[in-house]
Amino acid sequence: MATRTDCWQVALERVTGMPRAVCDSISGYRPGSWTWPHRALSQLVRNGFEVRLIGAFDYWAFALNGFEYLKKRYGGRVAREQRKMTDLKRAQSDAEVFARLCEKLPDLHVNRPARPEDVVALRARGYGVIAGIGAGHFVVVDDADPFNVTFSDAGGEAVCNWERFSSMWMQPTPGDSACVGIKPRR
Repeated sequence: MATRTDCWQVALERVTGMPRAVCDSISGYRPGSWTWPHRALSQLVRNGFEVRLIGAFDYWAFALNGFEYLKKRYGGRVAREQRKMTDLKRAQSDAEVFARLCEKLPDLHVNRPARPEDVVALRARGYGVIAGIGAGHFVVVDDADPFNVTFSDAGGEAVCNWERFSSMWMQPTPGDSACVGIKPRR
C-alpha cells in the first residue's frame, strides 16, 4: 500500500473549507512528494485568512542554507529524507517569501515549540488548527481542552491525553512541536 503524501492538503481542505483543487494549487502539491506548509500559509494570508504559526523553525536560515540547515537542525537522516521527498530549492524559495511576510506581520510566526495551551487558545479563538505530528504528517485538531486532544486525518479520528499526543507531536526531535491556526478574516 502506498503512503499518502497529501495529509497537508486534506487538513487544509477541512480547516479552510476550500475545494481540494485549490488546496493542492496554493500548497504546490505534487503527488508522491511531501509538501512544506509555508507556501500555502503565505497564500492564505494574501487571500484574507488569519494565520498563526507556532513552531521552532528558522525560515530565513532554511531559505539561505536549505539542506545544511536541515542537517544541523534535525540530523543527516531527516535532511536526506527531506531532500529525497521534496523539492528543496522550491521550498527554500517559498521559505524566503514566508520569512519576508513574517517580517511584515510579526504575529504570523511564533518561533518556539508549540504547547498544548497554544492549541487550546487557538481553538477557543475560533481558529481551525492543524498540528504536525511525527516527521512530516499533519492532522486537524478537532477539539482540545487542558487534558485531552481529539484529532483526525484521512484515516480517521483519535482521542488521547496531551502526554500521549505530545509523544507524537515532539518529532522528529524533542521540542519540535508545531501547530498552525487558520480562520477567515472578519
